[in-house]
Amino acid sequence: MRNQATVIGVAIFGLVVLAVAAGPLGAAPQRSGGIAFVDNARVFDESNPGKAATQQIQANVNTWQQQLTTIETELQGLMSQRQQQSAIMTPGALRNLDADIEQKQIDLQRLRDDAQRQATATQNRVLADLDATLTPVVGALASELGYDVVLNSETPGLLYFNPAVDITDQLIARLNAMDQ
Repeated sequence: MRNQATVIGVAIFGLVVLAVAAGPLGAAPQRSGGIAFVDNARVFDESNPGKAATQQIQANVNTWQQQLTTIETELQGLMSQRQQQSAIMTPGALRNLDADIEQKQIDLQRLRDDAQRQATATQNRVLADLDATLTPVVGALASELGYDVVLNSETPGLLYFNPAVDITDQLIARLNAMDQ
């Protein structure tokens, strides 16, 4: 009788351990120590912070592009004037026009260089700000879902990842919920 009670007690204890280890019925399985992936392109396209970052970068590019277009138009006008009127211009007027064209070309090149530097600086700043927003959210989401590592799915060298470990949808939902 005592042996039978011991066997039943051990069996019940085993079932309780299995039930606790399995968690509540219907609960989503928690990963432990796994790796998850995020599609950064989708985060930029679909999350509110990603869209805002893209808009800031594009606004900066548009501003510089307008300035470049203005100088290019002026340069084209001067070159067209030289081509059409060089035969009737005095040598002094032709030298002045050539000097204006050369100066406009220098101005255009300087503006292109400035635009490139500024666009890169703006992009770096905006991406750093976005990273400061994303990092704690990704960390919290990874901790909540039980992941030790979260990688960008577009990282060079990545040959394969299981789409089941892609947490991009949850990250976008959480980022979008932050704005509301």
